[in-house]
Formats: sequence, C-alpha cells, structure tokens
Amino acid sequence: MTGAADRVPERIAKVVYLDSGPVADGMAYLEMSPPEGQAALRAAVTERGDGWRLPVPSWAELEAQGASLEGLGDAERAHMRAHATDQPFATYTTPLKLTGPGVTEKVLVTCSFPLAQVRELIARGHPWFAPLAGPGWSFAELPTGHWPMFSVPGPLAQTLDELA
Repeated sequence: MTGAADRVPERIAKVVYLDSGPVADGMAYLEMSPPEGQAALRAAVTERGDGWRLPVPSWAELEAQGASLEGLGDAERAHMRAHATDQPFATYTTPLKLTGPGVTEKVLVTCSFPLAQVRELIARGHPWFAPLAGPGWSFAELPTGHWPMFSVPGPLAQTLDELA
C-alpha cells in the first residue's frame, strides 16, 4: 500500500493502515521479522510453497508468530480458511523503493496493540514503529484481534467511515 500510494499521491487523500504500518524506503517486509521468524518463513516457502509462495499459515503458526486471533470464533476461522490464498514470497523479499513525496495524511488504526503501547514504541524509536513519528500521522484505536473485518465488522466500518 505504501508503494502504491507513493506512485499516485495526487489520487489518494489519505492512507489508512489497519493494524499494520508502512515499510521504510529500501526495506523489504521480511526484514521486519527477527532472524528466527525470517528463517521460519523461508522454510515454509521451501517446504510447502514450491520455493516461491508463502503458504497460508495454520492457526497455531499464526499464534506462534504473535498474531492476535481475538474475536475469531469457529465460523470466522472457517470463512477465513476457505477464502485464504498463498502469497508470492517476492512480496516479502523485494525492497520497497519510494520515488515521490507520498501521501501526506496517514492514519494507523491499532487493533491488536493498544494505542498507548504503540505510542511508547514510537517514542522509543522501535524500528517497526519509528516511521509513525513522522509528519502527517494520526491514530485511532479499535481493540480487537488482527482481523477486525471478521471480529468486529460493524465497528470497523464505522471507524473507516469516520476517517473518510
């Protein structure tokens, strides 16, 4: 999303990151994971992804990676599993190259991290959160798990409507 918004900022008024954040210029998404996480992802691609795709992780793998599954019951999990698809691993390994000024108004909607914790990580200069200290950032909080479109679809729609 960051790269797409960078290419056509005149067509985008605001970028909303939903329980995620921007990858820094020159960085690959994979680099945001610790070395053991990177190794696990590479192993999954090699062992179960034909060497080029990242297989949809199991619920246990997601929990081990720290993904919050809060609010996902059996029905939501079944729906997600039925519609999930593997992802080309090059989307994780290709560094982002920003070329323009980007979009000036950016919002982070926190879900699986409390906003107070995100603000603390920004203040400490944590590499994942440091870019959020830049100009143009605002924040909203929607306490739930990492998939609010399944766990709290109504409140998510209301939050996005208010941000529009």
